[in-house]
Amino acid sequence: MRYFIEDVKIYKNVNKKGEELQKFVTPLRHYLVADKHSLDELKANIMNHIEQLNLLYPRQKPLTLDVSRHLQGRTWTIWVQGNSDKIAAMIHIAEVSGDIHYSLHPEKTAANVPERHAQSASKAMPKSALDAAKARTCPAQGDHY
Repeated sequence: MRYFIEDVKIYKNVNKKGEELQKFVTPLRHYLVADKHSLDELKANIMNHIEQLNLLYPRQKPLTLDVSRHLQGRTWTIWVQGNSDKIAAMIHIAEVSGDIHYSLHPEKTAANVPERHAQSASKAMPKSALDAAKARTCPAQGDHY
């Protein structure tokens, strides 16, 4: 299973420790995570960074990472321990359900598109248009339309 980091929300009223954490997690927005192991490593890396910040700023309340799962994916919330109203960042992660590849060569595309989508695409296109699309080749290959 692959994962997509949909959004990283940051909140304005944070202290210096919160700002440093935000600089660390903000660049993760719109990244694709290869597998569960990589996602676990990313979470461990963020938790390690939080621990380092907590040691660097001992006079401030510690930050903590809370992980929740829901129908749309996962949310990692980083907030001040003991005060869930003081959120530094939220990372929204979605599970990638598959890839869709379109091509001018329908016979090559059929293996990459779920069956229900391939059927609906061919039903929506008139028979003559479908035949014309099959007859065309890509100009990048040196052929003409």
